[in-house]
Amino acid sequence: MNLTKAILDLTQRVNGIERQLRNLIRLGRVKSVSGVKAVIDYAPNSDEDYLSPPIQWIAFEAGEVIKWRAPSLGEQVVVLNLSGGVD
Repeated sequence: MNLTKAILDLTQRVNGIERQLRNLIRLGRVKSVSGVKAVIDYAPNSDEDYLSPPIQWIAFEAGEVIKWRAPSLGEQVVVLNLSGGVD
């Protein structure tokens, strides 16, 4: 493997890792809710649609007493994507 190819390969890998890091924690607003899944708008003030697929939301508290409420339309949320957007 020559040096130029190795540098290009490393550059692509670093770009992919940076993209995944940016996607780990995202802010957005709830666009729609259906049962235990919600669609999140990552750019609510933009003319372009930048929406998540339907993702499951979780209860705030769990244990002996479970408290939860479905997210409301327009509510700001934090999305945790542990894969960084790989799948």
